[in-house]
Amino acid sequence: MKRLKYLLALAIFYGTQVFANWSVNLGYNNPPGAAIGANFCYFWTNWAFEAGLGSVNSTSTNSGNSTTTVSVGGDVNFKYLFGSGLFRPYLQGGAGVGIGAGNGVGAGIGGGFAGAGFFLKGSDLYAYFSYNLGGGGFLQGGLGIFL
Repeated sequence: MKRLKYLLALAIFYGTQVFANWSVNLGYNNPPGAAIGANFCYFWTNWAFEAGLGSVNSTSTNSGNSTTTVSVGGDVNFKYLFGSGLFRPYLQGGAGVGIGAGNGVGAGIGGGFAGAGFFLKGSDLYAYFSYNLGGGGFLQGGLGIFL
């Protein structure tokens, strides 16, 4: 119980510092293949790490045994940011990830991509645009807010 109180106190008093470099964004084709995806992005110096969720599917089959399969798809990527200030070009590389559960559980990584883009980055909000190679080439864009 004492640890729980300590963790709550840390979250209340230092919560803004814990999330200072984290953001959440909604993006078109981010993760790749998603019409709209939700992403968490962590910025530090000239690097950024992003993990996104682009699809959640559920299917049921009734052949003998009733089985429901749930799958989740997204991506992970790293970005190298150039410069500082409002306009920040970047290079990125990443891969799609997926997890599924039904009669068994499975996970996989695939669909690598690499590209270039830029952030229009303010103190609280940002927009981003990029072009990526992999899967025939695709555009990404979105809006984000720092937590």
